[in-house]
Amino acid sequence: LFNSGGGLAWRVMMNKISLTPTSEISLWNGDVQLFLAGRPNLGIPLLDEKGWAPDLKYPPTAEAFGHFAEVRGLETVWWPDVSNFNRAFDICLVARGATSRFWQPVPALNSYGLRFFRKAPVDGIIVSKGSTVMFTTADCPTVILFCKHPAKLVAVVHAGRDSLLPEANFLTKAKEMSSVERVAQFLLRGCAPEGIQAYITCGIKAPNFAHPWSHEKHGEKNRLRTEHVITRYGEGVLLRGREGYQNGHLSLDNIVAIQLRRLGIPLANIKGDAINTYTDKRDGEYLWFSRRRDRAKSTGSNLVIVKSNW
Repeated sequence: LFNSGGGLAWRVMMNKISLTPTSEISLWNGDVQLFLAGRPNLGIPLLDEKGWAPDLKYPPTAEAFGHFAEVRGLETVWWPDVSNFNRAFDICLVARGATSRFWQPVPALNSYGLRFFRKAPVDGIIVSKGSTVMFTTADCPTVILFCKHPAKLVAVVHAGRDSLLPEANFLTKAKEMSSVERVAQFLLRGCAPEGIQAYITCGIKAPNFAHPWSHEKHGEKNRLRTEHVITRYGEGVLLRGREGYQNGHLSLDNIVAIQLRRLGIPLANIKGDAINTYTDKRDGEYLWFSRRRDRAKSTGSNLVIVKSNW
């Protein structure tokens, strides 16, 4: 069921920055291509104003991404700001543009024949032929949904904890949908459940994703969240320890799978990889950025690049 993934690396060679693939994953007979960018080999030399993503306004960084786009055949790229966990989504079709007015173009990449838009505050994007979606994450899984009939569409969804488990649902007993549920329900308007394929990638795993009830600041909220999760999704989405579920080890992957199954998407259509952003290493070095692991010392995010390839 699970495939191991590699990553991409921002490399610094002879004072130049390059985006070099070390692995990629081909999904659904090549209709969707997935690239994963983990920790750089030598450090990202220039970050944006938030300090967590490559600054595409800086010419050498723009050149590196522009070259990658040329080699990989990227035409239009949508890079949203998923930091708000707002569960909103946008429909970004090349033929008619995007519905959100918040997209900002990146003119520095026009010379590479690339239309690049960023910063719209959405948790999910639905695109068609000719589009690529790029997310920056640092533990939150990304969910890719693919609908083949009646028209090919691919959706990319930010599946962070607060996107999957809206706080209002366990603090005020609201019934808000998750980011994954909202996007999947939209696809189901035109696609039969058995026609939707799903892939979950590049997130933290349950053993490293604790929400202890004893936490000085968040203990009570962690307890309410854990009890809500057990009631709503069952004990299978938590790891049980010596003290029961009081450490609140959540499996975001399992929550995604249950949400999709309840919408009628067959379990056989839901796949994922074994990447754990918290623990994975190569040659003794961490492969991925992890906010949980690095906490205040975290200086970057992973790139998840999803290309429609038909």
